[in-house]
Amino acid sequence: RTPAFCGALASSAACKARPAVAAAWRWGAEARCRHRCARDNARGRCQTISVPQRRSTIAGVQNAEIGDRAENGEASQEVLPETLEDGIAILWFRDDLRLADNRTVQLACTAQAVLPVYVFDPANFGASQTSYGFQNMGPFKAYFIHEAVSALRLALRNCRSDLYTFIASADTTLAELIEPFLQYEMPIYVVAEDGISCNARSEQRRVQRALADAGLVPPDRFILVPHNNCTLPLMLEQASVLELSSMTLDRFRAVAMSADNSPAALPAPEDFPPIPEPAPRAGKLPLLRDELQIEGTCEPLNWPFPDPKACFAFQGGEEFARERLDVYLWRQRAISVYERDRKYMGSAQTSTKLSPSLSVGCISAARLFRELRRYEKRTGPSEDARLMFDNLLMRDVLRAQAWARARKHEADAGGSRATENAEDDETDEDELSDEDDEMVERWIEGITGFPFIDACMRELKATGFLTFDARRAVASFLLHVVKVSDYRVGAQYFRSVLIDYDEAVNEHYWALAASSPPLDLFGLALEVDPDGWYTAGWCPELVDVPAPSIWALETLTPEERSAYDLDLGFSYPLPMLNDFGEYVPFDAPPPSVPT
Repeated sequence: RTPAFCGALASSAACKARPAVAAAWRWGAEARCRHRCARDNARGRCQTISVPQRRSTIAGVQNAEIGDRAENGEASQEVLPETLEDGIAILWFRDDLRLADNRTVQLACTAQAVLPVYVFDPANFGASQTSYGFQNMGPFKAYFIHEAVSALRLALRNCRSDLYTFIASADTTLAELIEPFLQYEMPIYVVAEDGISCNARSEQRRVQRALADAGLVPPDRFILVPHNNCTLPLMLEQASVLELSSMTLDRFRAVAMSADNSPAALPAPEDFPPIPEPAPRAGKLPLLRDELQIEGTCEPLNWPFPDPKACFAFQGGEEFARERLDVYLWRQRAISVYERDRKYMGSAQTSTKLSPSLSVGCISAARLFRELRRYEKRTGPSEDARLMFDNLLMRDVLRAQAWARARKHEADAGGSRATENAEDDETDEDELSDEDDEMVERWIEGITGFPFIDACMRELKATGFLTFDARRAVASFLLHVVKVSDYRVGAQYFRSVLIDYDEAVNEHYWALAASSPPLDLFGLALEVDPDGWYTAGWCPELVDVPAPSIWALETLTPEERSAYDLDLGFSYPLPMLNDFGEYVPFDAPPPSVPT
């Protein structure tokens, strides 16, 4: 949003004199900033004086944080530029929907002008399916992203900028946005987070190739910021791809927990650079069902209906995530019993409930790490905090390993088209038999006849969330009890329904469940739901059955079944597998009742 004269100049015949237009455009941007600062100084709000001063401040922060590269050995990751002060930046938000602790925002704000953009590509939501027929994203995560984008737009408007949203593919959208800015003969940069998932990397390569082929943005100005949503991004950036691919939790913990490795805070910019002219229309937020083709939304709200039994009301946005962290860590001090209570199900206070916010970048892992460090300094080291540190660092390890594997695969397979080829490889799955397909459908619907598994799957379908132990339980059941041969069936269903889906974490734990011995599901149910109230809450037909009988219905006598008003095969389904592991159809007659 440059001054009016600059917009008029850009639309006049004087556009042919592009150097003069560019100079006038720069002058207009600085004049606008001086006008803002004069106004805000009168209100006691502004600490900046001009565009160059603001730019040098941010560049100084980056220089202090990035430091020098390792002297020994060649750097295997691209070195990010320190400043973009000579050009226009297209700030492409992806899974980093926040302003604070965001390196893409800090880098983009060093440019003369910034255009913040978020693209709702229907192919990344419900318009396409996985190889087993599940939609790419379910209603819970889609609505969470919808809220997070709305909150980000409000935050940018408070910084005198805006968020421009589009419902289309990213390659065509960014090309159409960039083309009018070529009149200024200034470098145009695209700044975005470097993706980790297969879909994200395929998308960014497709966009990079399209912009380069059209002569809009050369590859060296398409800047991808790696590890932007990790605890120690700068440390990971300095490691080689080989080191990241073989990194373990113990090695990473030893480095991360050293006294001098606390990540520095990157505050949100108080005032964004101007928006370049001609500015596009800000755009509207899409309808989940009609425009993103998300299945599972309710009429006429067009978002998933909140279940009253949900353990927590998730909400997208940076402000909500920071408030939730403050409540959990400082007001309620719930972390003090984290090790004891984290296994219990159905409660809002057993964990931070920040996994959805971390998955789309509403809050940075670095901020959570700093707050945990601050908590330890005040209260002293504790097993509860250490356990949460390990969970946070393990997430970083899995994401770093996935990123390094993707980079290595792209290099080995021929660069930009490697990710698309990797997606094609995923279609080589085994065909499910009709019987397996029916058992998977009953597993999804929570009518397996195994009460604890049914309760977990019903909660997952109704809320998009499960605790870690519940996810382990349903994965072990599908792979070792139902004996589905391909773990990707469960992994892809989780992708379609989880509100906090993270591809690196999800793929790791499903592969781990497939290669691990089966869990003792009865013992796990006793541990995480000792009173049986969680199971009875999600399976109300069993509300009168006490624990532990609620997890072993076949052991009940006829008198007990009558007393509990339980009619197996009618009021509650029979187990879909008998004692010999054979499938029992849903409409099979009930067996004789033991005496």
